[in-house]
Amino acid sequence: MSFKDFTNEEQNKIKDMFNFLDKKNSGQISIEEVQMGIIGLGGELSNKEISELKNKNEFFKYEDFLNLCHKKKINFKDLENKLLLAFSLLETNQKGVITSSSLENLLKNDNVNENDINKIINEAKPDKNKNIDYKYLVKEILEANSDDEEESINNNNINDKDNNGDNSDDD
Repeated sequence: MSFKDFTNEEQNKIKDMFNFLDKKNSGQISIEEVQMGIIGLGGELSNKEISELKNKNEFFKYEDFLNLCHKKKINFKDLENKLLLAFSLLETNQKGVITSSSLENLLKNDNVNENDINKIINEAKPDKNKNIDYKYLVKEILEANSDDEEESINNNNINDKDNNGDNSDDD
């Protein structure tokens, strides 16, 4: 299923979000995970929509999630603002920083493993007081996403060349 309203890059973001939420690699996610995914992509679901979805399905496949993203008209340009807002909710002193411990707790609640937590916190470059400039962190997250997308595009181009090129090694 493909939607012309979404670029390949945006469809990759949706697929990445779905895969992130599908921790069991079952090919389906719960309504709660659907809701988190929509919020994570910059959208919202009303209580009525959540109730309707609960009545419709217990679990949702990628195509269902993609369809819902299309229906909700997910706007990827709002992602930076949503990330900044989410981190600002963790902020306690109005100085544009969050503590590394609050980020660690957030990630632990999301079942991120200890090695990944340490990597994320190190990449966030906390200061000597273990505070993290969350605007810097959001910038890094968005740049990492665009780097991942470029790598995905480059890998797809290489695969296309391999599939369309001269395969003289094949039997």
